[in-house]
Amino acid sequence: MVRRLISVAIAGCALIVASGCSTASETPNAADSPAAAAQISPAPAIVLVDKETTCAAYNKMMEDLAGKVLEIGGRLNQAGNDSAAFAAAVSDMQKNWTAAQTQLELQAAAAADPAVKAAITEFATEAKKAVAAATAAGGDVNKTRNALNSPTLLQAQLKATEICG
Repeated sequence: MVRRLISVAIAGCALIVASGCSTASETPNAADSPAAAAQISPAPAIVLVDKETTCAAYNKMMEDLAGKVLEIGGRLNQAGNDSAAFAAAVSDMQKNWTAAQTQLELQAAAAADPAVKAAITEFATEAKKAVAAATAAGGDVNKTRNALNSPTLLQAQLKATEICG
C-alpha cells in the first residue's frame, strides 16, 4: 500500500510537470488556440488517503530512517578529528534526511486527515532546516551535532509520531 501511495503521488507530480512541458519544435495548431485551452482539464490532484494509510507510510519511513540515523550518528561520533570521515558521515546524513524530507512532503500532501497533514508537514519543514544548518556548519562538529539535535526537529518528530502512534 505504501508503494502504491508513493507511486500515485509521484505519478501525479509527473503528470503535473509534464502537462506544462512543450518543445520549441512543436507547430501551433487549432488545439493550441485560446478556445481550445479553455477546454483542457486541469491536472489530476493527488489522491488523498486516510490517517491509517498515511501513518503506516510514516511509521515505515521512520523505522527505516532510525536505523540509518543511528549508523550515521555512530560514524559521526567515531570520526573524532578525522575531517574526511566526518565529512563523509555528514554527506550521508544529508542524503538520508533529504530523502526523508521528500517522503514526508509526499505523505503530507496525500494526507486527508488535517492533524496528520500538519504534523508531518511541520516535521518535513524542521528536517529541511536541520539539513540546511548542518550543511552551513561547514564541518564544525559541534554545530553539526546541534543542527541534528535541534529541539524543534525533535519536537516536530515527536508530535508526528504521537499522532501516528
